[in-house]
Amino acid sequence: DIDFGKLNKLEYFDLSNNSIKKLPKSMTNLPDNCKIFTGRNPLKSPPIKMAKGGEQMKPATIARFYAEEMCKQPGFTLQMMDKHIMECDVEDIDGLEEICHGMRNIIRSKKSLSAELRQECMERAAVVRNDKKLIKNLKHEGKTGLYLHAVCRSYCITPEVIKFCLTSFGKGCASKRNASGLTPLQCLTSNPMATD
Repeated sequence: DIDFGKLNKLEYFDLSNNSIKKLPKSMTNLPDNCKIFTGRNPLKSPPIKMAKGGEQMKPATIARFYAEEMCKQPGFTLQMMDKHIMECDVEDIDGLEEICHGMRNIIRSKKSLSAELRQECMERAAVVRNDKKLIKNLKHEGKTGLYLHAVCRSYCITPEVIKFCLTSFGKGCASKRNASGLTPLQCLTSNPMATD
């Protein structure tokens, strides 16, 4: 079995024309920006229709497929989803959004889930979507300090998001305090839903 996590500098992975039917879940450990070329393969898992233009996938696309399959299982829980995200080593906010989008679509149609679990899944997906919008709209350090506190209370906490805020808008963000006198790091460590 290949340890795809060790291929941390890989940018392109050409699997075209190889009669491949299934991409292993472990391929989600490839770098987030790695382009996986899958054209002219009879792919079923994930299906070739998930590939961009029928030719190219990202590790997040594979992670999304396996997340959707997990959501279909009886006994699905949010803890299973959290574990899946950690196992896939997803740190990119676009990747998280893709996984949550797939999860939301399956959960929405799965009537066997409790209303409470369905609602929590929808809320988590919405948090990720909103965090992505906020990141793209940030303009100056003051907003970033506020955003950093919001992110540290949300589901979508990754080292990448924290690093983005600190490096893009100045190190002063790390020392900003919220109304309770807590720094972002203190908010982060007190959050029971924080991804590592």
